[in-house]
Amino acid sequence: MDKSTVDLTFSDIVLIILKKKLLIGLITLFFSIVGIIYSFSVNEVYQSSARLITKENNSNLSSVFGSFSGLSALGGLAEGPKNTNTIYAEELIVSKEFILNLMIKNNMLNYFYAFEAWDKSSNEIFYNNESLINTKEYIKNLNSLDTRVISDEIFNVYMDLIDLKKNKNGVYTITFNYYSPHVAQEFLEILIRSVNEYIRINDLKKSDLAIKYLSSQLDTNTNNAVKDSVGKLIEANLNTKMLAMISADDYVFELIEKPNLSGKKVYPSKTRILLLFSLIGFLISVSFVLILYFIKNDLKAED
Repeated sequence: MDKSTVDLTFSDIVLIILKKKLLIGLITLFFSIVGIIYSFSVNEVYQSSARLITKENNSNLSSVFGSFSGLSALGGLAEGPKNTNTIYAEELIVSKEFILNLMIKNNMLNYFYAFEAWDKSSNEIFYNNESLINTKEYIKNLNSLDTRVISDEIFNVYMDLIDLKKNKNGVYTITFNYYSPHVAQEFLEILIRSVNEYIRINDLKKSDLAIKYLSSQLDTNTNNAVKDSVGKLIEANLNTKMLAMISADDYVFELIEKPNLSGKKVYPSKTRILLLFSLIGFLISVSFVLILYFIKNDLKAED
């Protein structure tokens, strides 16, 4: 026997829903309860943020190199740095090697791999014992495949928690989310300080090498114009070295607002979770009721 086609109008659907409102209500209520349970079971996430502005520590060297472009005879020194520290700092924040080394140095690997819960009253972090990383063993097996997989997982977690934005005035806002507001603040402080220190030490090393090399050129070169240029390059490198020596805490990133300690969670929103689960429950229940209606009509048509 041919099946009859059931064409439903919007008013027909409303009537079907009203007839099955008790079933729809119960299913929606069930999903709402699941949503409430879920919202209380997930770890709360807190955010620490800081506002920064960069200091272009290479500006003196850049201007000197720009003024003496004819110094290519000195092994390519004429190209010189062009305010690259800001770019360098941005890239370090998303550099896997730099970030993992920072975590190893500060014993923070398990924050991103074995975290289980944070006790607000005692400010104690609990870890999953099966996932705990032994830092010494981790370093020892750094090049093994298993350790590399773990490293990738840790870095991916980190990338999901960090955010760096720059506004049109050149002011940076860096935010870090974590399950403990204290760790969020601590990690952000360590990250900013480590980026500044890494680039500062790097500039010190480069300046020392440049001064040593340029001094040797000054001793061997008899051309007065070149000697004058080399002298200015040495002066610029000495200035860079001086800045690196006296600007330990804010060498590249200078704090406008230091990383804050916020007790306001950014996730989860229990209200949003409840509404989302309730909506899902309602849609599923309505779909279930309509499917039952069509199945029942198909069976009647077959009879």
